[in-house]
Amino acid sequence: RIRTKKETVTVPACPAEVLINPTGAGDSARAGLLLGLAKKWPLVQAGRLAAILGSLVCEQEGTLLYSLDLDAVKARAVEVYGEQLPHLCQFE
Repeated sequence: RIRTKKETVTVPACPAEVLINPTGAGDSARAGLLLGLAKKWPLVQAGRLAAILGSLVCEQEGTLLYSLDLDAVKARAVEVYGEQLPHLCQFE
């Protein structure tokens, strides 16, 4: 659940395809939320990006995503939430 002064949204978890190590998932989720908010996305979309990035970190050993496949992020959004995320970067 994400709560602001104006609204509260519930974002379902994005399940990891395989759970290897959850260390760093919260930091990655926070980064996704902050990126979405910085881009002025709706709160629910920012929360979905947060959940997706957190799940990706759980699928690997180590706390950092050294590379990020934007196509995989977009595909997971459609798979889990049934709709696309807004544009992540200017090169899409």
